[in-house]
Amino acid sequence: MNNPVERTVAITGAGKGLGAAYATYLASNGMNVLVNNRIHKNQKSSAEQIVEEIRNMGGNASANHSSIEDPNSGKEILEQCLDEFGSFDYLINNAGVAEGKTFHQTTLQDFNEIISINFTGAVNVSHACFQHMYENDFGSILFTTSGAGLFGQHGMPAYSSSKAGLIGLAHSLHLEAKTKNLNINVLSPFAFTNMTKNFLTTSQKQQFTTDKVTPIVKFLLESQRISGNIFIAGGGQFKIAKMIENTGIDLSALNQISDVEIDNNLQSLMSLEEVVTREDASESFEALEN
Repeated sequence: MNNPVERTVAITGAGKGLGAAYATYLASNGMNVLVNNRIHKNQKSSAEQIVEEIRNMGGNASANHSSIEDPNSGKEILEQCLDEFGSFDYLINNAGVAEGKTFHQTTLQDFNEIISINFTGAVNVSHACFQHMYENDFGSILFTTSGAGLFGQHGMPAYSSSKAGLIGLAHSLHLEAKTKNLNINVLSPFAFTNMTKNFLTTSQKQQFTTDKVTPIVKFLLESQRISGNIFIAGGGQFKIAKMIENTGIDLSALNQISDVEIDNNLQSLMSLEEVVTREDASESFEALEN
């Protein structure tokens, strides 16, 4: 085992894809792993299959079949970790579903179903887990966004919305836990999985393997220097993404502001030559007063 201290991580949606890759990688690095994946009708438990794989290689893991749409799922995951491993340190919110409908074609029911899994599901799991970490003054939570959450994607309005919402949640939890020994980060990963296989060429499938993402997951869980950031990872490349604000235009000296003044200064308004980041919403507001 590589870790001097045995830690416990819970991973949602870890029966397949990147979640399964995280589970086997972290287990091989000495972590206890709770593999969460709901059971699908007439199918074998994918979570138990990953647990068997981990145990066969000498790791320590257990399966959890809670549905993240259940408000009690976070409490169930936390309690199982404490009961079976005696600790709970890290949470990876990985579970999610994609979509393929434009906004004018989708129904509100279908839209809200994506939100209930991708966003509300992560809220359900994180609530009890965050409380435990906050009270114990230790832990890490990793949320999963995507390029769609950062920049939007045609034909994926609900998915994009849910993944963008997770960024706001993560930043808020980071600020809430700033006086605590907690790390709250967001990862936008890209790899060849069942979710992405139809969008990749043969060469891209060879380039974007899961093993080129998993190392940053371990780093973000264990690092005590990084919190409140968005990371992009794929194909062995790692980047950071930020919300930015430009200097804009200042028309506050005018007695009356018209849309014509804004139009006349449009180039300056849209310029990204000088940009800043903000610590929180209050800092952004205070900058408008100056």
